[in-house]
Amino acid sequence: QCKIEFLQHLDAGGLVPKTIVNDKVPKQLKIIKELQNIFKRDHDIDKAELAKIADIIKTKEQKYDDKEKKAIRKGKEFFEKCKEDKHFDELENPDDKVKMKLVHVDGESLVTGVATTVVHTSVEECAAHEFYMDSREFKR
Repeated sequence: QCKIEFLQHLDAGGLVPKTIVNDKVPKQLKIIKELQNIFKRDHDIDKAELAKIADIIKTKEQKYDDKEKKAIRKGKEFFEKCKEDKHFDELENPDDKVKMKLVHVDGESLVTGVATTVVHTSVEECAAHEFYMDSREFKR
């Protein structure tokens, strides 16, 4: 990465109306935006960062404290309840590759939305994608 600062000096030999300056100077300085677009690598940088996080998830032993272990256990239990529950409503969805439903587990005050599809990547890469919300793409 590098930072570019483009300076342009104009000697018009006299008084130039502000409206002309406000119209012409931005048009001349837009070369910086063009350079930014030419060398934009946000996607490549984000992809490399996602791969790095996915590798950590896949290869590094994860250590959880008791509070995290409890949250994981409760999340898995709730997920299993949702999978087993037969009280759900199919949701209309324009994408036939994604199935959506609402689940209300008996005795719970929550209604949970569930969306299911097949993605062509590893579970680690999916988790990394959800984890990496600081991406350039997300900030746009």
